Amino acid sequence: MAYFLLNAVALKLCIAKAQLWGWWYEYAVLLVTLIIGSLFVHQRRRDNRLNLPPGPWRLPVIGNLHLLLPGKLLHQLLRDLSVKYGPIMFLQLGQLPTVVISSPEIAREVLQTNERVFFDRPSPCYCKYLLYGGDNLSLSPYGTFWRNVRKLCVMELLSNRKVQDFREVREEEVATLIQDIATTTGMVNLSRFVLCLTNNVVSRIVVGKKYRENGVGGYADMVNKVANMLHGYSIGDLFPSMQWITFFTPMHARVRHLFRRVDAFLDGIVEEHLKERKNGDKIKDFVNYLLDIQERGDLHFPLTRHHLKALLLDMIGGGTETSYVTMTWAMSELIRNPRIMRKAQEELRNTIGEKPMVEESDLPKLTYLKCIIKEIFRFHTQIPIIARVSREDCIIGGYHVPAGTRVMVNAWGIGRSAKIWENPDQFIPERFEKSTIDFKGQDFELIPFGAGRRGCPGISYANSVIEIVLAQLLFHFDWELPNGTKPEELDMTENTS
Repeated sequence: MAYFLLNAVALKLCIAKAQLWGWWYEYAVLLVTLIIGSLFVHQRRRDNRLNLPPGPWRLPVIGNLHLLLPGKLLHQLLRDLSVKYGPIMFLQLGQLPTVVISSPEIAREVLQTNERVFFDRPSPCYCKYLLYGGDNLSLSPYGTFWRNVRKLCVMELLSNRKVQDFREVREEEVATLIQDIATTTGMVNLSRFVLCLTNNVVSRIVVGKKYRENGVGGYADMVNKVANMLHGYSIGDLFPSMQWITFFTPMHARVRHLFRRVDAFLDGIVEEHLKERKNGDKIKDFVNYLLDIQERGDLHFPLTRHHLKALLLDMIGGGTETSYVTMTWAMSELIRNPRIMRKAQEELRNTIGEKPMVEESDLPKLTYLKCIIKEIFRFHTQIPIIARVSREDCIIGGYHVPAGTRVMVNAWGIGRSAKIWENPDQFIPERFEKSTIDFKGQDFELIPFGAGRRGCPGISYANSVIEIVLAQLLFHFDWELPNGTKPEELDMTENTS
């Protein structure tokens, strides 16, 4: 029907313009109409043949890109669309066939039942550029390389045993944080303090030292910029055949400049460790662990400096971003909700008593603090969309998902679903007081770290930092907004920077 309507419109345009523009105009319009009409017909026949999930009407060439309105974040738009089209929805984003999942049941099908099919993550072009071509734990495709580097990172950094081994580092850095805040006069930029702390902890563990240049333009700021650059899409991601265009955009120039800074910084770390090893001064950190493996040749592939830097950036960035963002949201919500903050402080101060500091052995007793952290993971999911790429044809939710399809599990949308949560748009930690739902990848109503083997392996590390920092901040200080600002006036607008 659309095909014939387009032809009718084209015919009217031809009649109206023929005398002014000549008959070449008629032929051009008819040709364009035939092409567009054929694309519509082909699209409809393909959809009916493949039994794709339901979704909004798609335009030729751009597909559903016109629905991605500026000013609203992708996970918010996808949640709104899923209300109309259901928990499994098909979108055509430029040249990317995309399936959006917005229910825990279908998310389980993707991330657990059919994990083998959806094991690979997409590699956006700027991510590949900034993250050394994806030769790291985050982006590398499933295979021998991924299995080996995951084993290295878990054994040396992310296992429960290793997380406990780093307890002294956390305690020292948190004590320094509390002292720095206590000696600050005037307003406290808590976000900056927390960013520096997360960078200091991960730096001591990964590279054996912390970096003092944590101001604007410093080490912490550089790592934060890398994380911000990895959000969103470029035209090369939406239209892979036109990826060459990104080389001429201002964003590409900024990415190149940032990568040169990061690469020089990581090169300096490796060179510093090599020099120390020659002098017989080898400290026990992740860099030297990787250099030992490189020397012994334990792996089935050569561990080059390229791989070393890719893994270092992966561990530094991953160890910083989740903890920093989660704690920033947590303190913002607590300041905005004084009743909840007072309840958490009362639990803390009654539990800790006269001791000068919260100890990690006290954390299991702080049940309400754990509820607050779960509610933060639900309400402000740090990784709102879990992206995968189908390696082969598959049936999900009763619909056909072709090989090469981008699959987006909207973890943020699941966390804000009224079908799952009561009053989903309100911050209510009490909802977890009698709930067995946890965030460790088994309950698909709450999957801030993903699930399955491709889920984030740093859950224990991130949670250990978040719990002790929030506990200390609430135990030692009473927080309020400056200049008489009311809690309800705090801007909680979400953005990607």
